[in-house]
Amino acid sequence: MRITDVTAPDVIDDGMTEAERAAARRFGYRRRPDCHPIDAIRDARLAGTALALAIAELEWIPGERDRIRFIRTCRGVFGCSISEADEIVLLASWLRAQCTGQDAAAPHLALRLSALIGGDVVPDLERMVAALAPPGTRAFGYRMRVALDRSAHALRAVL
Repeated sequence: MRITDVTAPDVIDDGMTEAERAAARRFGYRRRPDCHPIDAIRDARLAGTALALAIAELEWIPGERDRIRFIRTCRGVFGCSISEADEIVLLASWLRAQCTGQDAAAPHLALRLSALIGGDVVPDLERMVAALAPPGTRAFGYRMRVALDRSAHALRAVL
């Protein structure tokens, strides 16, 4: 069933898996029919995590081991439980996938994160992206460094 009335209550997207829907409910995410899914993010943790994923995916697609390491890093950065960090990563992955391409995702997410933050999150963002790097390489690739620098510039502009 499709809701077309823009005055209707916020809805959770029909294209989500049950686990993604549960995570969306937990974090109060509601996709509004009148805007892009990224613009409906109200939790800076989701925006930051999706941004870290978007930047990492410019160079490679993280595997399951990378995902587990990333969840642990999110737990440390956000000070939350491992199950909460897992749900943040799950929903952030879905949000990142809503952008039409990897190159479009990072700028859009950086703008959204900059609208949500109240402090400097660039060091945490760099730590999260580094956690997604393949084992043995903690260096950022060229495209990642450019996206990270642009995101940092956008984020610092609001401070």
